[in-house]
Amino acid sequence: SCGDYASGTNHTLPTYGYSKMYSGVNTATFLKHITSQELTRAGLANIGQTVMTLAEVEELEAHRNAVAIRLKDL
Repeated sequence: SCGDYASGTNHTLPTYGYSKMYSGVNTATFLKHITSQELTRAGLANIGQTVMTLAEVEELEAHRNAVAIRLKDL
């Protein structure tokens, strides 16, 4: 009862055996996780050509071009 209402723990667990793969429901369950990154000029100079090559192989011309434009501005 204390866990349900006041002490902060949670006892809501997945059913049908899913508790072997998933944790119980808690406040983190309802948070949206966002990732971000920052690339310095030196970092872009270091990996830019590799990124352009990979984008070209994957036929993602817009990605390749986005890096090429930024490399020109260095």
